[in-house]
Amino acid sequence: MTGRAVFGDFLTAAHQHLGTPATFRTAVARGGDVAEIRHSLLRIVVVMSRHVQDTTATGPQHRRGRPALDGWDRAGMEAREALIRAAAALHGDTLGGRRPGVAAGSELARRLDAATLSLTYGRDLLHTHLARGPRGGLRFRSEWGSILTTPPARWALLAEMGSLAHHLMPVGEQLGLSARAHGSPRARQAVNHACHWLQIMDTSIRQAHRDEPLPAADLELLRAIPVGASLPQRRPDVSAPVSRLPQAVIATAERARHAAWLSYSQPPWRPGMSVNSLRQAAAASTLTSHHCELLLRSLACNQRIAGEPGTGLQAAADAAGRTRTRWLGIAHALDQVTTSNQEQPSPAAAAAGDLALWTGRLAYADPGWTLASGPTRGAGPEEAPAYEPGEMTGVLAAVHDACDAMNRIACSDRRQVRALAGAGQVLAAAAPEACTLDMLGPLASARPDRIGALLTLYQYTAKASAEATAAATATQVPHRTMLPDIHADHHHDQELPEATGQLAEARSVYEPGRIERTLRGLGITGTDLLRRAGDIDRAAEQLITQSAAEREARPPDASTPGTPTRAARDAGRQGGRAVRAEEAEAEP
Repeated sequence: MTGRAVFGDFLTAAHQHLGTPATFRTAVARGGDVAEIRHSLLRIVVVMSRHVQDTTATGPQHRRGRPALDGWDRAGMEAREALIRAAAALHGDTLGGRRPGVAAGSELARRLDAATLSLTYGRDLLHTHLARGPRGGLRFRSEWGSILTTPPARWALLAEMGSLAHHLMPVGEQLGLSARAHGSPRARQAVNHACHWLQIMDTSIRQAHRDEPLPAADLELLRAIPVGASLPQRRPDVSAPVSRLPQAVIATAERARHAAWLSYSQPPWRPGMSVNSLRQAAAASTLTSHHCELLLRSLACNQRIAGEPGTGLQAAADAAGRTRTRWLGIAHALDQVTTSNQEQPSPAAAAAGDLALWTGRLAYADPGWTLASGPTRGAGPEEAPAYEPGEMTGVLAAVHDACDAMNRIACSDRRQVRALAGAGQVLAAAAPEACTLDMLGPLASARPDRIGALLTLYQYTAKASAEATAAATATQVPHRTMLPDIHADHHHDQELPEATGQLAEARSVYEPGRIERTLRGLGITGTDLLRRAGDIDRAAEQLITQSAAEREARPPDASTPGTPTRAARDAGRQGGRAVRAEEAEAEP
């Protein structure tokens, strides 16, 4: 959808260059110069060996000089050894070479050379996510780098190399039987010996797969790894057709995920971080989730008009609505705190703003829509544009990626809030000084209970975003192979003991009041209007609280008819206790 190359493209190209088993056998039967074929086979074996070495470089640890061999780890070590021996068998003084840029003479050699080139490009793609540090250790260049070093990814890559080895095994035997192959017996023996080691590699990997079957999702995730190059920012283009908007949303969501990963991979509290960036990300994510809700509800409405139930889309829309409520609560909470640093918005906040812009253009089917436009026609499900089945697939994919990006932003920003609070950089208005007109009071470090409530809001927002992503996946969304969120705080199912109380406090402090709920019920989504309504609600609550406190502190007025004095109330309470004591003594 974004036009980026993925690792699966090069794996598929390698298999296509080799051809189907029947086509490959035909190419082998046509023969050719055995020395040339030997050279081409060595090239692809070397590239496969480098792939397998990448999978075993971070594999089993050595114990007393011997690796722990079991399952896929054992298959990886045996495959590595087999490829080394196959390359050694093919290498020799009589190896026939070709000058660079000169095509091979036989069809088989050309197929092997083309497959080698595809595998080389595929390995280069994987290494765009990894780098070597000053001391030789691995460093991650993107969020995919941490996935490549996990056992499932290494085993999936090993399985792919085993599939290629199985494809190449017949070369040795069939080339020896081909009457059109010409070359020295030594060259034929070298090819046959190398293919014997490829067979050993294939057998070892197949045995590991039988003992511990590899899930298809791991293979799909490996094939979905994109090239590690950041996508450029999408520039506003009012002339672009509506059909291209889902692609822009998907590309922007990928940029937002990468920005969230960069924020997570850097030190928790860096000098440029401020509440302003967090507030902008929360406000933008509020709009993004609102746009996703509009899209899902309009798609569900279109399904009902077409005679389909649309219950799955409606459930996904409800999840997106909960996400919007959570993000709005965070935005209100951040309005009540600040930091001493007021730098420019962070890359994650800027990416969140771009995501709000492009999801809004998709929701309102208007390439010229901007954040200043506010709700336009099409805000209701009945007035939304009708999407064709092909367009609906792209819209669902865009909503899915946008919800996933908001989940990662919430997890990253939660970590930033925790770090800022630990450094004493989250400031809030203290209690007003007595006998002054300053209603806010001086700024001081926010109380721990307020920080805890804010962190809990982030936790529940990440959970709501994950639910919206899962709900979008459960509908008619096309199969999306997404990067697992390994940086997320895994407290969705195991909530902290104080989470319930903190959430109740967060709701009482940060959730919308009566005026704001009324505006939202009228369909008002403008940030300025909702913020003004929130200020009115908080001012009203403060007025009621202050009036109640003054009433408690005010001495009773003895001249007011029917108002008992303090002495009368004390006497009444003492009399009541005396009566109850007498009744208790009178009981048998």
